[in-house]
Amino acid sequence: MTFELKILFLTTLWTLSLLLPMTVARVRTPQGVQWATGNRERQSTLPRWHTRASKAHSNMIENLIPFAVIIVVAHLSNVSNIWTSGGALAFLIFRILHALCYWYGLTPWRTYIFILSLISELVIAHQVWAAF
Repeated sequence: MTFELKILFLTTLWTLSLLLPMTVARVRTPQGVQWATGNRERQSTLPRWHTRASKAHSNMIENLIPFAVIIVVAHLSNVSNIWTSGGALAFLIFRILHALCYWYGLTPWRTYIFILSLISELVIAHQVWAAF
């Protein structure tokens, strides 16, 4: 298994772990576990960070798909070098930082880090494109 595929696996685990803060927020509502595990037909008071955590998770899912495609195409094309490995690792690090900035409401930093994660993907895509 290439380093890039390992990073893709870790990125997928990170995406799954982003569900945990939302779950904690739902359980800690005034209605508690009963509301969190029910149909949630009634509104509940959720903290603002829950909304930000939910948006961070949605954003990660949206960005995981192109990242996964780029990594799989790189793997199938036998493209693996310092640029693809570094790009994959940078993507994971930037996505972790992006989620943290989202949770804590650090808006300008969140955007800058998002752009860096996108550049990381483009670095890998460029290496794949150059191999065609």
